[in-house]
Amino acid sequence: MSHKDSLKVIEHAREELSRFFKRYGFSPCEIQEFCKCSRQYHWKGFDYDTAPKVFKLMSDTISRDSVNPVVQYGMNFINIIRKHREETSFVEDRTELQKVAENNKIWATSELNQLFPSKGWEVNCHKFNKPYVEKKTGRYNDSFIVDISIGWGHTVYEQKISTVKAGDGERFVMSARKKNYARLIKDGIIAYDCQVLKVYRGEATMENAWVFKYETPTDMILSTHKEFSRAESLLNRRIKDTVVGELIDF
Repeated sequence: MSHKDSLKVIEHAREELSRFFKRYGFSPCEIQEFCKCSRQYHWKGFDYDTAPKVFKLMSDTISRDSVNPVVQYGMNFINIIRKHREETSFVEDRTELQKVAENNKIWATSELNQLFPSKGWEVNCHKFNKPYVEKKTGRYNDSFIVDISIGWGHTVYEQKISTVKAGDGERFVMSARKKNYARLIKDGIIAYDCQVLKVYRGEATMENAWVFKYETPTDMILSTHKEFSRAESLLNRRIKDTVVGELIDF
């Protein structure tokens, strides 16, 4: 197989892997775990809160062994990607930055597909990329090319702020800079100066916005808005709603 064909196979397997994660309800943390060591899913249980949603449901209703073929389906795409990487000089010569870029593409594509499932997404990640989105031409469906930087995985994905619900819909965070505001930190709130992607009437556009994060032992509360004060106000309302909801449930 030619170098070019191998890259096409890798791209196809990556897209199918992204659909697999979406179909079975993997959280961002579980996607990372599955990519690192998928074999453990042949024997581990799914009785913990962050387990893939459909795996958890299946293991509660059928024998544990019956889940294995589904696990193997996802593993096959990881194996295809690794095999073709090993067989091409492109992969053999990859630097650590290239490995990070591949992971970022998988994670970002999965997040976008879950957030905006009616659209098509192609993610590029390179060292000197600046956040960017462009609509593909000549397609029957709405498809977009998204550029993210090599640092996206560390500054956005690992911070668990890659997707945030605004007052008027969902946002995908393209870049983020953590801000250390003593007043907010004292209350356990972290602020990020971000560029976010929104989809409205078939168009994907970028805007500057603030993202606020507050973590509890059992929940992650996020908010976003173009204005700092309104992002903070929205977060405080969501914190209040969460606390009231927990009191009612108790």
